[in-house]
Amino acid sequence: MKIKQTLFVIIFFLNTQHLFSQQPNSVSQKHLLVYSINEQPEKKIKEIHKTLISLGIDVVNYINKINISTSKETQNNLFVYLNEREINNILVYLEDEKTLGFYKPKYILDQESNAVSFFTGDSLFYNLRESLLEKNKPQETFIYSPTPEIINKIKTKPFTKILFKPKLEGQKIGITKEFLNVGSDKIVLVEPKEDYRFYYANGINYIINFYRGTEGFIFNSFGVDGLSSTSNKERLILVLENTASRNKFFYFTDDDETQEQLLLRFLSEQ
Repeated sequence: MKIKQTLFVIIFFLNTQHLFSQQPNSVSQKHLLVYSINEQPEKKIKEIHKTLISLGIDVVNYINKINISTSKETQNNLFVYLNEREINNILVYLEDEKTLGFYKPKYILDQESNAVSFFTGDSLFYNLRESLLEKNKPQETFIYSPTPEIINKIKTKPFTKILFKPKLEGQKIGITKEFLNVGSDKIVLVEPKEDYRFYYANGINYIINFYRGTEGFIFNSFGVDGLSSTSNKERLILVLENTASRNKFFYFTDDDETQEQLLLRFLSEQ
């Protein structure tokens, strides 16, 4: 029994040391900073960038947290971009929660993944500085971007925009999420599929998805008419996609609506 307890303690100690040893090794590598900031994000990002440079942390890009998962396509392509740029670490700064966490790149695909290290409280960057000084981490990157580079566009596959709402009478429309108050006989609950030919072969003419992100990000990534290319206002967009051609029709309102409310309004309009 004593031998088993000793082995458990040794294994626990080694795992704990591995967890905390990852942060100083990662500091000298490239980072993406994911942020959630309510007011004047550009101004605050500039201040944060100066602070991180002074600490020897190389942040290659910044991105608004809401834009990480705007769509599956942009989410996956962002992950590919990180691999191509050899950005191996994610910093997540949440202003309201007063938290700063170090994560691995898989955070982009799974935001429930565990942080490598985590800071909380009013003095996040001071605490980070003290932690780095305590670990005596040498600076290994000598060239930093003088200004923060915010990702406000992700490359997407070319597609044709549908300019006018299609006539949906007699059409089957697939949706991957069930809504309790949507009882339209047009709507069919389906499983998510990468290959839309599956839907088309089963008589489903359109698929509805929802994009949520800032106006600027959605406009720059998908070219949605009626949005501002520079606005940080959050938007919910209903996307009606033809399963045969993959052409897209974008629908949104100026009201702050839920997915269900937006869907009901869309179905009610002729």
